[in-house]
Amino acid sequence: MKSDLIDSFYDRLSPLAKKDGLDFDLYAYNKDQTQITFQKKELKDYSCSQSCHVNLRVLKGDKAGTSYAKDFSQSSLESCYKRAKDSLQFTDQKTAGRLSLSQVYQNSSDFYDKNFESISLEDKLEKARELNSACLTFDSRVQPVSSSVSDSSIVSAFVNSKEQKSSYFVNNIFAISYCLAVDKYSRSNGFENFHSRNYDSINFKKIGQQSAEKAIKKLNYKIPQTKKYPVIFKSGQAVSALLSSLVNLMSGKSIFEGKSLFKDSLDHQMFSNSFSLYDDPLALWGANSKTFDGEGFAVEKTILAEKGFLRNYLTSSFYAKALKAPHTKKAYWLDTGVLDISGTNLVMSEGESSLGDLLSEFSQVVVIDYLKGFAGYNPISGDFSIESEGFLYEWGEFKPICQFTVSGNIIKLFSNILQVGNDSQIYAGSIKAPSFLSSDLMIAGK
Repeated sequence: MKSDLIDSFYDRLSPLAKKDGLDFDLYAYNKDQTQITFQKKELKDYSCSQSCHVNLRVLKGDKAGTSYAKDFSQSSLESCYKRAKDSLQFTDQKTAGRLSLSQVYQNSSDFYDKNFESISLEDKLEKARELNSACLTFDSRVQPVSSSVSDSSIVSAFVNSKEQKSSYFVNNIFAISYCLAVDKYSRSNGFENFHSRNYDSINFKKIGQQSAEKAIKKLNYKIPQTKKYPVIFKSGQAVSALLSSLVNLMSGKSIFEGKSLFKDSLDHQMFSNSFSLYDDPLALWGANSKTFDGEGFAVEKTILAEKGFLRNYLTSSFYAKALKAPHTKKAYWLDTGVLDISGTNLVMSEGESSLGDLLSEFSQVVVIDYLKGFAGYNPISGDFSIESEGFLYEWGEFKPICQFTVSGNIIKLFSNILQVGNDSQIYAGSIKAPSFLSSDLMIAGK
């Protein structure tokens, strides 16, 4: 998105807004995306797309009207403005945030790999094929369900009626491998993913082999006995899923709407003193890195939990004012034209314990490395009962276990952390977290 296009957004909207006595801010993006999927060494799916989106907010006093468009033409922009202005007439809700003024934005050059555009389609196809072949050749019992390589380049831009303007570029590459291992009467799954901005930094063969290895390790699994166990949630998918659900409870919108137990909890101890968590939109490794939020405010690292104390909510300018809480600049536009709240790149602070240290605390420990969806999770109370996979560790041996559920409350879970590991992994490009050990959780098996 060229600077002259960003200037044109202002030039087109400013006269309209001045005539109507309104302020406005606009958030737009242009996205190019490619996805390649292989199965059994055959190309299963290929897609290449380009999309653009405009989110527009007009403000009058304490009211806001919003609309969106899917192209950058003058007619679409004028229609978008009219819809946003008209929506002011039909709302009594005082939801207007404030305009971002005099912002100093971080340099975003490290969010985009300058060599990204030089990778040919043939090279991308070959890398996806290599990912898929690595599963098949690892072990004869492995059947790759899906191996995919996807990439995207996005330019985001912001402008408001006070002539505040900025833009930033981000590119992302994801390699994802799903495997199924079959041995007589036993079947098990394996999953591995990796994120980068540079194709040369990704070992596609290793990713495929790791997903196959995970599937093989869980063959001939057992169903654990139903009782309470100490549980280690393994760095990767399991911890990431739990953190994502916990952070949703820290959303200023959820708190404002009475859908979170964290209301009036800032600077209260809500978790174990071993638990610290922050959101880092400027992380060089992050898939969700950015320089400004949906309202154009310059972003910064936000401490969410510090040694067990809840320090901040995720807020936009409106929710910060409504909750009398710090403004943490987490406004996020949904593609439906709704200004919402979202975190970016989450980081859970490491402890000093190795995985071996965590395992040695008890003679019998359940290690959970995969949580199968969150259908059994109540996002208001925090209660959960989730189907899981992992291992039972006893007598120095890992035994694969599946077809069981782990139950508890997500706030109590993070309150009962006994130890935090030093084995952080990055999952899905947006969550960096270590394993942790929590006390008695109900495991329902047989």
